[in-house]
Amino acid sequence: MTVTYIGHSGFSVELERCTLLFDYYQGAMPAFDPDKKLYVFASHAHHDHFVPAIFELRGRYDVTYILSDDIRASGEDILFLGPNQTAQTGGLTVETLRSTDEGVAFSVTVGETRVYHAGDLNLWVWDEEGPEWNAQMERDYPAFLRPFDGRRFDLAFLPLDPRQEQDRERGLLGFLTHCQAEHIFPMHMWDDYSVIPALLAHHPELKDRVAVIEAPGQIFEL
Repeated sequence: MTVTYIGHSGFSVELERCTLLFDYYQGAMPAFDPDKKLYVFASHAHHDHFVPAIFELRGRYDVTYILSDDIRASGEDILFLGPNQTAQTGGLTVETLRSTDEGVAFSVTVGETRVYHAGDLNLWVWDEEGPEWNAQMERDYPAFLRPFDGRRFDLAFLPLDPRQEQDRERGLLGFLTHCQAEHIFPMHMWDDYSVIPALLAHHPELKDRVAVIEAPGQIFEL
């Protein structure tokens, strides 16, 4: 499979029979194989996860959109999903989790391949929010992940947000206490890629699993 980092939380995953596009909002769109079905995901309506420009792919590709139900859009080619739902479309099984921010996280199963994209489901601990907010977040994050306990993912796209400073790694590491992931792609980094080598310095046991992203457009052959 081929994974392309487009920017922020935007990635494409090219598989044998289809291509998945997650949370595109800016950057150079890859040239997708026109002979493969294209599935476009948007985890929620925030401007850094969804832009209407994704609908310009209509007519250029055989495309189906799988969108969080907080997004306002229309079309027969759109499947809207809320939290904790399961749907099948084409050869895909799509499952969602409730986000600790807005929208959903996605699990996508294609044949034997399983992909997880967190959207904004993360342990969003912020000093400025105060102890009550953060205590609720500490309860919600593992609770929202619990439906996927014990699952194995080939790919997991997980937030590693530098704005969280000393707490930025906790969501990613917390996910790995619930699920296994063969390949981990940090995201939501706001172009500060230094957080990846910092993560690996703190957790060298992850060095063979974490993708070292350095710039938009980077391609990973797995």
